Amino acid sequence: MLKTILKRVLVGVATMFVLITVTFFLVRLMPGSPFEAENVSAQMIASLEKEYGLDQPLLNQYLLYLEKVLHGDLGISYKKNISVVTLIGRGMPATMQIGLLAFLLAAVVGIGLGIWQASTKSGFIRGLLVSYATLGVSLPGFVTALLLIVVFGAWLQALPVVGLTSPKHYILPVIAQAFGPIATISRLVKSSYSEAMQMDYVTMARAKGLRPWQISLKHILKNAILPVITYFGPAIAFLLTGSFVVESLFSIPGIGKEFVSAISNRDYTLVLGLSIFIGGVIIVANLVVDLLCAVVDPRIKLND
Repeated sequence: MLKTILKRVLVGVATMFVLITVTFFLVRLMPGSPFEAENVSAQMIASLEKEYGLDQPLLNQYLLYLEKVLHGDLGISYKKNISVVTLIGRGMPATMQIGLLAFLLAAVVGIGLGIWQASTKSGFIRGLLVSYATLGVSLPGFVTALLLIVVFGAWLQALPVVGLTSPKHYILPVIAQAFGPIATISRLVKSSYSEAMQMDYVTMARAKGLRPWQISLKHILKNAILPVITYFGPAIAFLLTGSFVVESLFSIPGIGKEFVSAISNRDYTLVLGLSIFIGGVIIVANLVVDLLCAVVDPRIKLND
């Protein structure tokens, strides 16, 4: 097990290196200078680029950046003149709160809807649940967020749509982020749960006179949950690192909003720093999910 974990960690390090390299050169392809603005002369721009080392050959800039990253330095934001690490630290609390709540909501509701869809005998209810699952995986996140803002913020004026200053402010962003994952999880659970219901051990459990909830939790769900756990890796990484569109639409001061702003402003170091952070979260989340799958189902061997 230890050897396998070490192997996965090394693969993660290699993946991070590729991510840094590709992102570094891609952001340099963005047209213009990060210091371009109204009433800023070309001479001033050249002076600022020299101050931040952007006048050096691209390969030299890349090697210097790698050296800084190895020392834990993600650089200084060109636009805000603040450490990228500091900006990530400022945005993380809001992003983590929304992401964690959205993940819990998606897990609980998605699993519940999947079980309901697989076990219900009502064609009408099954049709409704299938329609929601199809809509949830098809509807883009920004459309969901806009619909929630229009209906509950503008028309009904029942919930606030800007910032995170009270518990009510969390409701719409959390639902907007969880809407799609709920549909995906419910479809995964429905498929695996329906398959597990046909297994011999379920028939034997019924023959023993076990109650339906005991059969569901101890036998069916235990064996049907593995595909969902596999999906949890990228899902929790996405939710915990923030939805760029949702945070921008609801004016949430998280890292998602910072990312959108950094790209618009051609803030190279901030784009790179946020990419490294998000990539790291995804790599760690997938490693944890791999280990969790092996714990849930001992038949899985982490030797590949």
